[in-house]
Amino acid sequence: RIHLSSLPPTLTEYALLRLLQPYGRLTALDFLFTPSGEPRGYAFASFSTRESAEAAIVGLNGRVVGGKRMAARWAKE
Repeated sequence: RIHLSSLPPTLTEYALLRLLQPYGRLTALDFLFTPSGEPRGYAFASFSTRESAEAAIVGLNGRVVGGKRMAARWAKE
């Protein structure tokens, strides 16, 4: 499970899914929202293999999306 943070408020769940899919088969995506329905700016993603998750971390950490440099790392349990 990886933690994605510093996501721009304009990023949709579908757009995030499209960013993650090239790295492997997703088994879960938790895109979090505030009670008013606004994106919180972070999400959690799980892949079918550890190698896919590692590739996503390497490929997405520091990537600029919507003018913000996103961070990708292993989620704390």
